[in-house]
Amino acid sequence: MLHFSDTPRVWSGSPGSAVLGVTVRGNHYGIFGATGTSWTGLDGRDFSNKSSGKGYFSLALLPDDKPETLALFKRHAYNHVVDTRPDFEVGRGKVKTSYRFKMKPWDGKDNGTIFALYLHQLKYSKTQLTHKSYASARGEMKIRVGSGFETETVIQGALLMFPAEGVKDRERMLGYLQAEADKAVPGFADTYWEGKYLGRLTSLSGIAEVVGAVELHKPFVNEIKRRLENWFTASPGEEAPLFYDDSNWGCLVGSKPSYGSDSSLNDHHFRHRSTWVAILTM
Repeated sequence: MLHFSDTPRVWSGSPGSAVLGVTVRGNHYGIFGATGTSWTGLDGRDFSNKSSGKGYFSLALLPDDKPETLALFKRHAYNHVVDTRPDFEVGRGKVKTSYRFKMKPWDGKDNGTIFALYLHQLKYSKTQLTHKSYASARGEMKIRVGSGFETETVIQGALLMFPAEGVKDRERMLGYLQAEADKAVPGFADTYWEGKYLGRLTSLSGIAEVVGAVELHKPFVNEIKRRLENWFTASPGEEAPLFYDDSNWGCLVGSKPSYGSDSSLNDHHFRHRSTWVAILTM
């Protein structure tokens, strides 16, 4: 059963059709039931399907409500993406990246899938695209049909810290550093704000190192070390600050948590176990 928040407008298909085109709240969708599927309740907000027994269907957000768009999506709707793999090669000042999708064809042959590229991918890709696109908060996303795409990006390099030559007034900078060093050390916060504070200490220690202020550099580094060791050492009966290893999702959950890091696993790519292992072994 499909439940809609508002009554949708059915602009393609009928109760006896496996494929439907609907619009709700200005958004267009394609509903692709398996061959032999039929529907009831198309005049309301709850669509019930009479399954063909094949046990699969697809649902897609469409860029428009044109019949030819629905037909395009139908041709690829039953190739479900089951894996994605990026491979990259670095050479001659460029990074060449290949993104590949692995499909499982539920109905017919594997003839690729439909996907959209962000602007930062479009700028560095010669991949052939369709004339269809989506609007997004990060710009227009253009659609491609296939099993992958490639990008080629120039390596710009990164300047992690300004060199000493970039500090025009060393004495003034030393005053700023001393003012920060004189501030009271805060207690341990939740994972978000603790990370912000550690980032602050890291920047301060780097600036102190650049200007040759050994007496100021050492306290900042020592405080970073003290705080990290506390986070990664669990004492009997301790509840915070520490990390719990969630074996189900392969991530570390900090305590105190913040912004849904424990209940929704927000920012999961920042919290994956392998990420923290890499940090600790740097």
